[in-house]
Amino acid sequence: MKLEKRENRYEAQSLYSEKDILKGAGFWWDAGVKAWYTLRPEVAAKLVDVAQMDEELLQELVRYVQRRQQTLTQSRAVDSSVDIPSPEGLEYFPFQKAGIQFALSRENTLIGDEMGLGKTIQAIGVINADVRIEKVLVICPAGLKLNWKFELEKWLTRNLSVEIANSSSLPKTDILIINYDILKKYKRTLLSRKWDLAILDEASYIKNLKAQRTVYAREIATNAKRKLLLTGTPILNRPVELFSLINLLDPGKWKNFFYYAKRYCGAYRRNIGGRLVWDFSGASNLRELQEELRSTIMIRRLKKDVLPELPKKIRQIVVLSPEELTEQVKQEKEAIQGVFSGMLDIQELDYEEVVENLNGMVNKVRFNELAKIRHNTALAKVGKVVEHIKGILDNTNKVVVFAHHHDVVDALMFGLREYSPVKFTGEENEREKDTAVYSFQST
Repeated sequence: MKLEKRENRYEAQSLYSEKDILKGAGFWWDAGVKAWYTLRPEVAAKLVDVAQMDEELLQELVRYVQRRQQTLTQSRAVDSSVDIPSPEGLEYFPFQKAGIQFALSRENTLIGDEMGLGKTIQAIGVINADVRIEKVLVICPAGLKLNWKFELEKWLTRNLSVEIANSSSLPKTDILIINYDILKKYKRTLLSRKWDLAILDEASYIKNLKAQRTVYAREIATNAKRKLLLTGTPILNRPVELFSLINLLDPGKWKNFFYYAKRYCGAYRRNIGGRLVWDFSGASNLRELQEELRSTIMIRRLKKDVLPELPKKIRQIVVLSPEELTEQVKQEKEAIQGVFSGMLDIQELDYEEVVENLNGMVNKVRFNELAKIRHNTALAKVGKVVEHIKGILDNTNKVVVFAHHHDVVDALMFGLREYSPVKFTGEENEREKDTAVYSFQST
């Protein structure tokens, strides 16, 4: 077998008996010149130990392999000595510093850390560390906009203004937070602004290339100098859903959808009603796909990789604006203000301080009034809780949800019905409880 480089592609001449080696490596057959070829150096590099080639080409591919291996190591890094600015009293975990360093070393990055490892904080660390970043667009689900504002105000070390866009207002600010659902409305204005960095949180929202929100998010993000995508599920159940993300970050490498689909989605044609239709729902060569991503644009760590660094529990307060509550809860406004009057803003406190202040307020009102407020508020939050849980289920297979009231549990069950949830409450008999536990553990 002989490998040569001709212009922008690598060509291999081989015996018929060697065709499986070339096909397995990812080469394509060119009937016109009767040779196997690839445009990708990572594919050609697989022949370093089995093909004849001149010294110049050999050294080129060896250097490529060495650089690739270095990046693969960085994509799993759980520690870094790099100095990242952080607010007084706050400090990044070592693995978060490694993630920030990885993102700083390239134009576009996919932070695919498992849920709970602080992808938002790492994104803010990139802003803190690179003073060239002055205009930032954060695109996220509607339910996370307030959380992004809270985290930015908490972790940002630079004097950059932060505002949230909504259906009636698009602030002109240094850092703009906007949800996927209203990108269409402000598309022209967003495209007219110059963004140094576009951050797409819960990037699995743009997995469907044909979806309207994907089209607008990709077009607007493409206009930014740098892009940072955050998702806990970079290798989804169906690799076809990953193509939109990696094509946005690295269009030069991932420009051929059909090559991607055949190589990594097990694509094939099947007969449906007498018509041959492409099926992209499968998965193939996933280990290779993960290495391709890690060697270029993706950093991904699991909780098991960094467990010694993590606290015993990680709590996240999901903040809802008054506009997101129902009229029923708005009617309780005066009562709520009476209960919590004088209490500090919970966004300025950690969890223990919130609990301490709440305990101090309980004696100020009758228990039944507080219980009524809590119940009404829980009912009002069901829609946002369902949205949040669906986001979690995009990152993990199972989740346990606790609630105080039966009607709240029933509303959650209905909102999550597509996931076939089970419930375990005092209303079920022992057999129903056993069935629920078995179903949860075995599916």
